[in-house]
Amino acid sequence: MNPTDRSPLTYTGTPLTLSKTIARSQSDSRLKSHNNVTGQMGRFMGVGFFSLALSLVIVSVCKNWLAPIIPEVHERISAADAIAYAITTTTAFLMNSRITFRDRHADFKAYIRYGIVSLIGFAFTVALNLAFDHIIALLYGKTDRWVVDVFKTADKFAYLSAVGCVFFWNFFMSRCWVFPEKQRS
Repeated sequence: MNPTDRSPLTYTGTPLTLSKTIARSQSDSRLKSHNNVTGQMGRFMGVGFFSLALSLVIVSVCKNWLAPIIPEVHERISAADAIAYAITTTTAFLMNSRITFRDRHADFKAYIRYGIVSLIGFAFTVALNLAFDHIIALLYGKTDRWVVDVFKTADKFAYLSAVGCVFFWNFFMSRCWVFPEKQRS
């Protein structure tokens, strides 16, 4: 038998060679399962939840920290939101590049692409939320008291629906454009 014509089940060599072969096989199967869309989507969602929690903490801290500097409440909230957005976008980029997509070559260009995808996702969220709000207002109207209560609940549903739609936009654009598979290694 030619030594180069070994099948995966054929063993010819030392125990060290066998352990290297097994380790390589396990590494290949882990890499394949790591690139699984469902697994990536779950990790992407986990990074999103972490970013949401981080954003809430940053906004809370910044609102208190900025109080003596910016006396106007609305301006202080806007500044806190901007600071939180910048920090959480950077954190999410780093976590998604390392944990979700295992892109060891993510660079500043990928960061800019990630920022663009995030901003477009934010614009989609706002646009879809307004559209859903408008549709719900047309369907239910705002005249009866019980309809107003339904509308308040429907408003939350509209926002969650918009966020759900944008999640898929952000995930697939991140997967295909920001961290393309041919670039990952």
